[in-house]
Amino acid sequence: MAISNPLPFVSIIVPAYNASRTIRMCIEALLSQSYDRNRYEVIIVDNVSTDKTPEIIKEYPVTYILEDKVRTSYGARNAGIRAAKGEIIFLTDSDCIPEKNWVSAGITTFSDQKIGGVTGPTIDYQPENKLEKYIAEAKPLDCSPSFRPGKMPQAFTCNVAYRKKIFDTVGLFDASMPGGGDVHMSWQMQLKTDYNLVYNPHMIVSHKHRSTYKSVFKQQMRIGYGWIDVYIRYTDHINKEPQKFLFLPPHHLRIKSLFKEIGTILWAPIGLLQTIILGKDNTPLFYWTVRYAGRRIGRIKGCRHYKTWHLWNW
Repeated sequence: MAISNPLPFVSIIVPAYNASRTIRMCIEALLSQSYDRNRYEVIIVDNVSTDKTPEIIKEYPVTYILEDKVRTSYGARNAGIRAAKGEIIFLTDSDCIPEKNWVSAGITTFSDQKIGGVTGPTIDYQPENKLEKYIAEAKPLDCSPSFRPGKMPQAFTCNVAYRKKIFDTVGLFDASMPGGGDVHMSWQMQLKTDYNLVYNPHMIVSHKHRSTYKSVFKQQMRIGYGWIDVYIRYTDHINKEPQKFLFLPPHHLRIKSLFKEIGTILWAPIGLLQTIILGKDNTPLFYWTVRYAGRRIGRIKGCRHYKTWHLWNW
């Protein structure tokens, strides 16, 4: 079915869990879109928050859904998709602030009937401390390299839109995945349908980065575990075309990189002493230490669970 003209109805879906710090900014940005307000709905799915998130959501003219059966972000997104009325589903996160023209920019892409999904830049939102500032410089949510020739494009759920029919064809997000479900969905669309995933540089979202090392560690551990899940699902594709699905240097360089990570982690106690005694700013060292450690521990857990130890997982 072609998109109706001139303006298709859009559903914007946001999962939220204990998001009182950022959900207000997110909702206000969504309600202030330049797109015709009568042509889109905002659906916020609360995943059983224990803070003030539900109360804040209910202050606004949005659809509130409580997902208390499947307590994962993908389960919350699925609940939103099921309730959505739109021809196009826009997805973002509760710690994101889409720019005013986010929907308008994204919707123009779908005039091409060969396009099933679109993503764009996710930039940093006003860092408040040294850790947030450094994470912004590291650009952890930049998926644009996957759109280079010879690569399999991927999109993250902080900033992506799909035709709703995509979910009818390939199914909803796998709510059992701890992470990587967004990459899984974007690859499923490209492998199981004739639709393309494209990158629109004008479809911009700002992301409020993690503000503590503890939250970075938990996030990276989830990402590491999720990657093993993705690897298991795409083993045949990865083994056949590793450079297409992954961003891998030759094995000997990956081993070198692994030793670099180990060295960084071992150096961290010395860096901590430098900070305490000399007042040296070692934010980059601490960030990479926590990121490396969290992701490796997550991958070890994933490898143990799935009983796989291929070097690509490292």
